[in-house]
Amino acid sequence: MRSHPLGAVLLLAPLLAGCVRTIQPVLKDEQVAPIDTALLGKWESAEGTESADVQPTDKDGTYSARLRATPDRCPECGATPAH
Repeated sequence: MRSHPLGAVLLLAPLLAGCVRTIQPVLKDEQVAPIDTALLGKWESAEGTESADVQPTDKDGTYSARLRATPDRCPECGATPAH
């Protein structure tokens, strides 16, 4: 019986790709600054091209932030955003 090393590698590759080591948590508790509750809510730049929405999550002491930016010009063709 012949062995197929390439076949074995192809079969094991998806399994090995899922084995990624991470360091949890990335920051220690003493390295995390408390959030100023005055920052909670929706924010928008004066030009209306950038916005942020900072809200508390279901986990105690954690927050989510959604950031949006609308470019003044399309980086690919140079047209305005309405093109």
